[in-house]
Amino acid sequence: MHKKSIKVVLHGGLGNQLFQYLIAKILIVKYPKYKIIMIDDLLSKYNVARDFELSIILNKNESQSYPADWLIRLRLPKVMARLSRASEYIMRIPFYGYIIDGYYQSVHNYRNFSDESIASAIESIRVAVNKRNILLKPLNSKVRHLRLTDFFKSTGEARSYIKQCLVEIDSDIDFITDQEDLLLEELKNFNSRFKVNLLPTAHMKAWDLVALMSSYREIVTNGSTLPMWVAILAKTELTTSNKNHSDLWSKLVNL
Repeated sequence: MHKKSIKVVLHGGLGNQLFQYLIAKILIVKYPKYKIIMIDDLLSKYNVARDFELSIILNKNESQSYPADWLIRLRLPKVMARLSRASEYIMRIPFYGYIIDGYYQSVHNYRNFSDESIASAIESIRVAVNKRNILLKPLNSKVRHLRLTDFFKSTGEARSYIKQCLVEIDSDIDFITDQEDLLLEELKNFNSRFKVNLLPTAHMKAWDLVALMSSYREIVTNGSTLPMWVAILAKTELTTSNKNHSDLWSKLVNL
């Protein structure tokens, strides 16, 4: 394995992967000769296997699908985070490189990096995404993204949350959700003076969702990371129930 390298242990879907990638890109600002290596072994271990979503925006100094070696499998950053009572940990090992193994979704995770290096890293990701013509002009007003499947313990809880969201509607709005049938059931019994529309997205890949959400000036979400990243890359408004995400979006979007 390349000695001067930053190994990124990927977790979750595209939203989570982008945070792990961001940390690597920030380190590259300081160590431009290092190589970013993506470790995707864990993606197949979820109940529903995750895809390696970042491949379309990697550059020539970034490799994908590199198998985990024994040092990666020790999960040392996770161990150190527990021992130091830190939320996340970035490990540097002499003659080996950096290991990034976490989620990095709090302002606290970026306190040791300069605003200039963070801004440079975000802009490099934005440029890579724009080269693929993914981001659209924000011509639409507001979209609300409801992540339900893995955010609620039961269908009943998810249904109650949908009802709460519908009651809160105070303007025309489009909805995106991972449980379209459930939302449609509730919409049948819901009357509003505003225009409420469910966008069919079940067939879409993650980058398709990025494109769709980027066409809105405001994104509302219940804590999902993908809408947050859309708002960062497209420089649009974000309303999220996750305070860490809200604070981090405010920091990153204004750099």
